[in-house]
Amino acid sequence: KEAQKQNIKTGVYHYFRPNENWKKQFENFHKNNSEIGELPPVIDIEQKGDIRITKLRKQVLKFAKEIEKNYNIKPIIYTQQKFYNMYFAGHMGEYEFWIARQSGITTQPKNNEPQKEPFLLDFKCPLIWQYSGTGVINGINAPVDLNIIREKIW
Repeated sequence: KEAQKQNIKTGVYHYFRPNENWKKQFENFHKNNSEIGELPPVIDIEQKGDIRITKLRKQVLKFAKEIEKNYNIKPIIYTQQKFYNMYFAGHMGEYEFWIARQSGITTQPKNNEPQKEPFLLDFKCPLIWQYSGTGVINGINAPVDLNIIREKIW
């Protein structure tokens, strides 16, 4: 609410848990997010869990479709480059991806500079590239994730 008062665009983020029922996860998401802000919602998937990859893809897809149906907007899927290449490359084509490929550099000024761009095996260009998890921003006294976006999403 404070960000919105300052005219900062806001959005919601869901950490997807593959070993939990996708429908129950969505029901919880929906119950706690009657308003989702101005930015597309994000589904964060970083673990395969104890399920087959085909089931994981189906669950993430069903969750994404429920977001579209209930909020009338396509979500963005967030994951690391390695996870994308192992499990999503060539699949989920209708969705944009936010890919984490961080350099691991922790010293200034290199920690604030993009290093190696994401390489996705299906040659898809990510909508967002998270290039640092150790960035420095004036006024914030902790490491900051830094990202580059391909096009405006608001």
